[in-house]
Amino acid sequence: MRSRVLWVAVVAGFIGCGESDLLSNVANTLGGGGPSSVTIVVGDSNAVPGFRPNFDTVATIDTVEWSVLSEDLDAPYNITWDGAPPGAQLPPNSGDLMGGAIYDAPALTTPGYYTYHCTHHKGMSGTLYVLMAVNNAKQRDQTRRP
Repeated sequence: MRSRVLWVAVVAGFIGCGESDLLSNVANTLGGGGPSSVTIVVGDSNAVPGFRPNFDTVATIDTVEWSVLSEDLDAPYNITWDGAPPGAQLPPNSGDLMGGAIYDAPALTTPGYYTYHCTHHKGMSGTLYVLMAVNNAKQRDQTRRP
């Protein structure tokens, strides 16, 4: 399995999230590039708690994990699911996570928007947009993009 980790670098107060990473992720999703592993970083960066990235696009065959910054030991975080596409069940909530902890989401097999937040940090929320993985050009051309 090819692994692609979406680490968002925080350097000197700047949050970097290249447009090419997002476009590459969407292209792999729509183009049948095979399963990927996506990591969302959780933690307090420059005194601002958050999910990085707080919006991502993944395929139904991708795995998604949330990784709490290892140096972030003073406050718990969690992934509490708010919404899922029609017909999909909400994944189980993570429970409290401390520095270095990882939460692996179960397979998100229904395309659509999944929203989540941290109950310990007001305004800390995220969204995953899940697309159906396709394996050939004809299917890709028929797939509607958000």
